[in-house]
Amino acid sequence: MGLFRQIAQLEEARRPFAIATVVTTEGSCPVDAGARLVFVEDGCSFGTVGGGRLEEKVKERCKEAILKGKTELLTFELDRKAGLMACGGRVKIFIESFQKGKRLIIVGAGHVGMALCELAIFWGVDTIICDRDPRALSKDRLPQDVRRVMVESARALFDELSPEALDMVVIATGSHEADFEMLKQAIKTRAGYVGLLGSKKKRDSFFKRLREEGMDESFLKKVRCPVGLSIGAKGPREIAFSIMAELIRHFRSKDAG
Repeated sequence: MGLFRQIAQLEEARRPFAIATVVTTEGSCPVDAGARLVFVEDGCSFGTVGGGRLEEKVKERCKEAILKGKTELLTFELDRKAGLMACGGRVKIFIESFQKGKRLIIVGAGHVGMALCELAIFWGVDTIICDRDPRALSKDRLPQDVRRVMVESARALFDELSPEALDMVVIATGSHEADFEMLKQAIKTRAGYVGLLGSKKKRDSFFKRLREEGMDESFLKKVRCPVGLSIGAKGPREIAFSIMAELIRHFRSKDAG
């Protein structure tokens, strides 16, 4: 299988990886410019940048790049002093990490969920909308590009979707008890943002119940409730705009950080 096809499969599977590309070589080197190595989060790799201790070192830096989400240009001296090879040349290698793309998971296909779904598609984020009622997920109600997921239980939903750090969850089921069950499972995931549609009174009530069940405070700190920026929003569309504004602020603050 070709290297680029393998990269496409990694992206489709949302698996973090890094690509190391030989940019230039000087003197005697075991590899030519343009050679590539793809290093996957779990430690497997495809391609080569020359083998030996050089390649081991590159894999170490690829792993670090994935963990930190960084890009860097490295120069390696291929001599015994550097402990890599005895070729005597020099090679520059560009390492770029590729993380899982951000997703917005909307739990509840009611009026606010539908309006938020439309805005999310316009923003360009991968959008998933979830509901217990198949009629709420019908194609004529939702944008074509959104992924629809039927809900059997809160635990099964988040086990299936497995939110990661870049993912954002907004809970707006319209049912007080369903919201509680969804929140309890959502905050246990790695999702970087968990928003709950409701009042401060609702938040305090949910937090009290979660604490009584032994939920750690670190999980509760992830919750944004009332969800959305305070702009005096009224009606589903304005509320959806306030939520989207908060989502963008959250995501851009991660970029800045």
